[in-house]
Amino acid sequence: MTDKAPAGNSVNKALDILEDLSEHGPSALAELHQRLGLDKGTLHRLLKLLKQRDFVDQDRSDRRYFNTTKMFQLGGREIERGGLRVLARPSLEQLAATFREVVHVAIMGAQDRPICVDKIEAAPSFQARLNLNLGSEVSLYASSLGKCLLAFADEEVRARILPKIKYERFTSSTIRGAVAFKKELDRVRALGYAFDDGETLESIFCVGAPILDHQGRSYAAISVTGPKTRMLDKKDQVIKTLKSMSRDLSIRYGLPAGQWPIKED
Repeated sequence: MTDKAPAGNSVNKALDILEDLSEHGPSALAELHQRLGLDKGTLHRLLKLLKQRDFVDQDRSDRRYFNTTKMFQLGGREIERGGLRVLARPSLEQLAATFREVVHVAIMGAQDRPICVDKIEAAPSFQARLNLNLGSEVSLYASSLGKCLLAFADEEVRARILPKIKYERFTSSTIRGAVAFKKELDRVRALGYAFDDGETLESIFCVGAPILDHQGRSYAAISVTGPKTRMLDKKDQVIKTLKSMSRDLSIRYGLPAGQWPIKED
């Protein structure tokens, strides 16, 4: 774990535990002790407190500790208060109603991992198969959302994230390495949208677009997802609508209209 807060008090130590579990996943007490350098008595006391407050839970089978969704729930309230859902919801509901498919919103979460923060289920039966729920992590390289978030991130952010990616092959269409992914990010940045063409699940097709902040950096990404058999027939119209919505939401979020970085068709 990098940039660990000084363990000078219980608050810092508890935050160290949450950050460590976020980075390494479910862990035994001995593993936390080894990584954090805290004695087992202190660890046990803090973990008990975090469990009481529902920030941490423990697997009944192997006794490993893991973070719950409590932090996401708290963060989700701030996202809602902060305006992303308030700002984007009406547009996203219109998008779902127009194309009768599933709409998702993602942001870059902790440890440089995209997470889904909102969805509109126009096709619930299909959504159940996709299994992308609020708080779910999204692939950086195999999803239209992840591609948009990274393509429009600062160069410094891209340089930090790209070397850490491990390219797992989900389908025969999944991007297989760093060279191909960098080319894909350049394409996404030039066009203003991204595809997931059966790269996560062979049967689905997604189109995504970014929402940019006042400095032209990716703040969030939105996507339309559906079965490939349906989506290919309306792909061009989805792209046109998403690009227009992407620009409108970015400007409403604070990007000066004259600084829109994507060339119009």
